[in-house]
Amino acid sequence: MTQSDPTVNSPVEPERAPVEPERAPVEPQRAPVEPQRAPVEPDPSPDTTVYVRSRRTPTLAFWVVLALVVPAVAALLVAPFLGVGDLGGFFNLAMVAVLAIGAPLAALACVVDMVLERRRAREARDSRKGR
Repeated sequence: MTQSDPTVNSPVEPERAPVEPERAPVEPQRAPVEPQRAPVEPDPSPDTTVYVRSRRTPTLAFWVVLALVVPAVAALLVAPFLGVGDLGGFFNLAMVAVLAIGAPLAALACVVDMVLERRRAREARDSRKGR
């Protein structure tokens, strides 16, 4: 009998690359950082004006936005009862309500605010003269 070659049926281990030891990542050298100086702020000029709302009444912008939004929302709520079926119809009805009802209300709010502001300015001017 012939003897079999021992290398034919023996398992062969694959060659492995040599394993390098793990290294920590090297941080690049940085130049020393000088502490930053706070910027020197110039003296506030005497012309600086600070506006403060002393009254708790809503501003003109609030009334204008309210005058435009309320008719649009009302139109969107009433649209199904008027037989409006599609999204474009809802949008058109809301825009017509804003233009037909909201714009005149917003203009009225502007006129009222203008009259009240003129009255306040006149009263303030008269009170300064009376001193």
